Amino acid sequence: MKNSKAAVRYAISLLDLATEKSAADAVLADMKSLKLSIEGNQEMDMFLSSPVITGEKKAEILKTIFAGKLNDITIDFLAFVSVKNRANILLAIANSFEDAYRKANNIVKLYVESAVKLDKTNIDAISTKLAPAGATIEVEESINPDLIGGFVARIGDNQIDSSILSSLKRLKTEFQSK
Repeated sequence: MKNSKAAVRYAISLLDLATEKSAADAVLADMKSLKLSIEGNQEMDMFLSSPVITGEKKAEILKTIFAGKLNDITIDFLAFVSVKNRANILLAIANSFEDAYRKANNIVKLYVESAVKLDKTNIDAISTKLAPAGATIEVEESINPDLIGGFVARIGDNQIDSSILSSLKRLKTEFQSK
């Protein structure tokens, strides 16, 4: 899902406030938790998107749900966004916050898809090849037996595809063209 300009602006404002209050890490954890709450609960998503429930009522309910579970900055932010009738973009704000936090802290996300689970040595070798110098790497792994062997790794626009499946497809294309 592409994050809206409004979501990005809210996320950056929240990051600025959280950084100023030395709570950026806590708010990041809250945003991840909020994201899971919305993605894993259709009722929550419907509640946030409902035009029938007023922003003030949403703010009140969100404060009740998350009291004692999230940082006060996050709870106040949820109430603020709700009162502004933007609760429907909270998922996009949470995603944008994570992106802004990574950018501000020079953290890059490495996506690795492999036929079998890779060990730390392999992951380190891949990240050294793709990651910018000095960046902290956040790894997201997935297993795809269809690759047969090898892996596909991506950081931003850089990708390495050394899967057997891709090699077989290239060979097939070569043979068909001759």
